[in-house]
Amino acid sequence: MNNQSFLVNPDLRVILDQERDNSYSGLNCVRVGTIVYFNAEKQSVSVKLVNAGQVFNQGVVDGTIPQAPQLVQYPILQDVPAFVLFGGSAYIGMPIAEGDPCIVIFSDRDLDPWWTNGTGGAPPNSLRMHSMADGIALVGIRPAVNPVPGLPTDGNHISIGNASGTLRAIIDQQFAVIAQLMMQIDGLMNTLENWTNTDSTTPDGGTVANLHSLQNSFSMTASDFADNQSQYDALFQ
Repeated sequence: MNNQSFLVNPDLRVILDQERDNSYSGLNCVRVGTIVYFNAEKQSVSVKLVNAGQVFNQGVVDGTIPQAPQLVQYPILQDVPAFVLFGGSAYIGMPIAEGDPCIVIFSDRDLDPWWTNGTGGAPPNSLRMHSMADGIALVGIRPAVNPVPGLPTDGNHISIGNASGTLRAIIDQQFAVIAQLMMQIDGLMNTLENWTNTDSTTPDGGTVANLHSLQNSFSMTASDFADNQSQYDALFQ
């Protein structure tokens, strides 16, 4: 019997498609994950990717149909640098918590020299490319079923908040307290200025002058406060 009669000529298109799938399956660009641990000291996270991986089998079946890919769970990504909005000596920091969704972007090359030493120009520790060992986590993406509440939509304001409410509501309360206090102080100063002693005498001229100076300073402070509140109102809504 001629064993060659059982051989099937491979289909070139199938082989090329398989090679493409095998190459793409090992290429990591951007993935969505969930924070499982936050290291505050290093500002790094451990991340569980939300999607399973696909491993394409080698070889063909009947010469034309590739075997179905197998689903595999990725390991937890460890010691992933967490992105913090930072510039100069200023930053915006928000608490990162277990369960927070995030985006993980993967570096083209080995990040270990920079992540460990913070220096540039050093050669990579390895030849790996788009490796899961070289991810950077950006926390803040949310699924459509759990969007961030209270985001501004008019394009002219920003909003900062948490589960208890927005910064607008908190600052509004403080503005209201300060405005009430300023009204009370203003009334007290008017009372002192118009004070009449029980013997029908009034405070001496020096005292009255000091009260006028203090009242003017207070009025300037009140004006600055009103300007700041107007600027705040223009920024937050």
